[in-house]
Amino acid sequence: MSESETTVDALPPEHFVPEATRENYDQIARDRASVTGNTPKQELAELRKQWLEQHKKDPQAGYNHLAEWAKGRDPGDGTTDAASEAKSRAIESVRRDPLASVGGFAGDPDVQKALKERYDAEGTEQVSPSTGSIPNPGPAPIDAGSSSGS
Repeated sequence: MSESETTVDALPPEHFVPEATRENYDQIARDRASVTGNTPKQELAELRKQWLEQHKKDPQAGYNHLAEWAKGRDPGDGTTDAASEAKSRAIESVRRDPLASVGGFAGDPDVQKALKERYDAEGTEQVSPSTGSIPNPGPAPIDAGSSSGS
């Protein structure tokens, strides 16, 4: 391992750039391409150059991760089905906040997997797939031998 290489360098750039962020920058590149006449890939390459410059000014902000993610990436024409996009956003929401509403995706196996990964990492309770909430064990038991006020 070279001096500049670390174990973090071995992780894929997607690890540091959330899916929603990737989708947003893909869309920004497509929007810019529709105005400039360039391809979305060229526009994302231009954003990459800007991120590399920004990284030189602020090395702690993570622009290098965005630049690595964008290297050679082609955002394409943006044709995806709405259900896939909604599911992707639900999974990203669960990863950020496990108690977030995931709408009709609460029972989806991929969403459940994301929930399980999040809770396993935190060591907390699982969310019920049917309700999308943490199971309620009911009221806490009252110790019959204790009395307050004496």
